[in-house]
Amino acid sequence: MQRRDFFRHSTLRVAGLLTAQVVLAGSYGRASAQPTAEIAIFCQEEQADHPAIAGALRLLRESGRSFDVVHQLTALERYTVLLLPDVVRLSSIQAAQIDTYLSRGGRLLASWQSGLTPDGSAFASHRFGLRVVGEARCSPDFVVPGPRLASHTSSHAELLMYLRGMEVEVREASLLAVAYPPAPLAGAPQPTSYPAVTLCNGVAYFAHPIFTQYAHTAPRWCGQLVLNALDHLTKTHTGIPAPTLTGGRIVV
Repeated sequence: MQRRDFFRHSTLRVAGLLTAQVVLAGSYGRASAQPTAEIAIFCQEEQADHPAIAGALRLLRESGRSFDVVHQLTALERYTVLLLPDVVRLSSIQAAQIDTYLSRGGRLLASWQSGLTPDGSAFASHRFGLRVVGEARCSPDFVVPGPRLASHTSSHAELLMYLRGMEVEVREASLLAVAYPPAPLAGAPQPTSYPAVTLCNGVAYFAHPIFTQYAHTAPRWCGQLVLNALDHLTKTHTGIPAPTLTGGRIVV
């Protein structure tokens, strides 16, 4: 690792830990019983220095979004969106707490192994509308966002994801983005796509460890995809009608 990379990663890790300590005492250090943050980042205390958490902190700070880091799934009604970055598996009790939050109008954004049961064999809640297949069939692969996630920086683009994702099967969810393996050799069968970002009942799921990737290299397209998904969840939360969900197709 080059010196500049070591300094950047070390600084990011310390900044992430300090931020977590500050917001746990009150929203951005203010002793207030009513946080004004829009987003709650949930993680176990022992995960506070994980690159996925650092990536989420960095992305939200750089975007100017208001957020708190929480280690308990209580009083979630204060927040518009609950964020589970990459590595937050859920016990049955935690899944029930999140189901209650969602039933009261909350929104959830999870990625990679977040939202899975402790053994990683299934999603902890039916609200994801997905079934776990296993690890993605190849890595790296390319993500193509649909209209609801596309922007002027990513529309119709094939976005490189160099960290291996999860392969999931759509049951009730809609596709917001699909993933493709690298192009085959001439004459070989064309590769089939698989889900990369899905939406179901207020739950957005990214199949790749997108926050860990952001912590490592901060690719612009990763940040933009997450922010677009957060914007979509926030709009549906505040009264703009949610899209009609049709399994297995890009939402238009």
